[in-house]
Amino acid sequence: MFARALANGFVWDDAALIVDNIGYRGFDARRLRWMFTTFHMANYAPLAWISMGVDYAVWGLDPVGFHLTNVIFHAANAALFFILARELILLGVGAGIDAGAVDAGAVAAALLFSVHPMRVESVAWASERRDVLAGFFFLSTLLFYVRDHSGPGGASPRRRAIALLAYAAAVLSKATVIPLPAALVALDIFPLRRLAPRPSSGAWRACLREKLPYLLLSAAGAALAVGAQMRSGNFARLSDYGMTSRLAQTAFGFGFYIVKTLIPAGLCALYPRPLGMSLVEPRVIAGILAAAAAALGLRKAGVRPEARAALWIYYSAMIFPVLGLLQNGGQSAALRYSYLSCLGWAVLAGTAVALSAARLRRGPGAAAPAALAAAAIPALAALTWSQTALWRDDVALWSDVYRQFPQSCDAQRGLGAALAGVGRISEAGTLARAALKNCPDRAPIFLQLGALAAAAGRSAEAEENIRRALALSPGLAEAHDALGGLLFSRGRVDLALPHFRAAVGREPRSAQRRDHLGAALAVAGDAEGAAAEFAEAVRLEPANPLYRGHLAQARGAVY
Repeated sequence: MFARALANGFVWDDAALIVDNIGYRGFDARRLRWMFTTFHMANYAPLAWISMGVDYAVWGLDPVGFHLTNVIFHAANAALFFILARELILLGVGAGIDAGAVDAGAVAAALLFSVHPMRVESVAWASERRDVLAGFFFLSTLLFYVRDHSGPGGASPRRRAIALLAYAAAVLSKATVIPLPAALVALDIFPLRRLAPRPSSGAWRACLREKLPYLLLSAAGAALAVGAQMRSGNFARLSDYGMTSRLAQTAFGFGFYIVKTLIPAGLCALYPRPLGMSLVEPRVIAGILAAAAAALGLRKAGVRPEARAALWIYYSAMIFPVLGLLQNGGQSAALRYSYLSCLGWAVLAGTAVALSAARLRRGPGAAAPAALAAAAIPALAALTWSQTALWRDDVALWSDVYRQFPQSCDAQRGLGAALAGVGRISEAGTLARAALKNCPDRAPIFLQLGALAAAAGRSAEAEENIRRALALSPGLAEAHDALGGLLFSRGRVDLALPHFRAAVGREPRSAQRRDHLGAALAVAGDAEGAAAEFAEAVRLEPANPLYRGHLAQARGAVY
């Protein structure tokens, strides 16, 4: 069903991460240094950049190549999860179960994970290479860890080393794998049973000591992730989004992913975050009730206490960092966060199917879990096929977000930008004005209105809107660059230069900002200053022929 993603184009952040970014295009020392040092778009993911570099070397900017790699990694993850689920089910239910029943349960678990429509965002969005790549190494880590503690011959230094190397690669792919040490503790509780229901302090110390290498990798990954978010200014300030709202969002999100796993209706690329959330609003209460109902359901279903503990420890640890206490971005939830955090529910379902398959001879009642999975998997696949089509282009994607959240200024602005990208300027303007009415203090909306006015030839209106954006956000580099460009186009280089300098000051590693400043300095007669800026642009993006041409012209003027 994910073959449909191969027909999709680049959408949303793909423009900034892939299309307009040349930092990953090549494997010379400078490019590799960029991949391993950049916090571009608030992420630290050098292995993801390397994988995209391979895509570019083979396919250029043809989106089919980027999507194909995502699909291949997701298929590999489904295979890895099948192997892991088989071992976990066998450990959990005991060796007396029929091998065919265990295989049936593992197949069900792998399919319930891999064809679920909540996976679409991670697979069909080229930018989320980080999810599927990190997932590959994360699952490899879990598999070798389980085998190290359950396989024949006891613990193996080789398996332990492979698990650690895989985790290091996962950390270098995406920060969502940081809670893995807690996931390993969950496995120690069940099904590995290395920690008894009331383990001694010595057993805990041995367990934690063994996890130390993982904890060190996790801490390093956490430091890099926080640094990336802080450098980008992506964290919501406590003064803008208070602790009550964060706690409410956490309670909402904790139940949200459970509900959507069971009932994947109304899935959306963006769940806009409101300006504030209350602990007593209906969706927050619904999230709390959903989690409580899940806990009660597991108990009523006869799931062992140690298995329940392992499930909740795993889910809580994996989902907690993205629930809202450390809020980043404008979303209240995101389906991509379920890629690893909801694996436990798939294993639980697979175990139920395995037990059901083993007890078929006892009568039709015992077949209920297997029958339910057999009916659910094709239904989920059909939903995934439909959901994948929404990611074919920006207009389709943002039209769906706007359909579900018509009063959201994020949805209005997103659809407006998509429509402007295909030349539907009038409709884009209507949506941008609606967004401004809903969110009158958002600088990016004024900037969008300015860009639309400039595209329509209304220069004075464009300047007014860009200046209003700067009044709200004086450090917005994009607004300084846009105003500098507008003034430059009128021949007012003297007025444009301070804005170009401000843009470079805010984003000194942007080659485009450097190039714009260099062009203004050249027109102002400062050939040496222009050459210095063009040289820096070339240093940042050495493969860009435009910057190389500007540098050659500037050096010719100097010498």
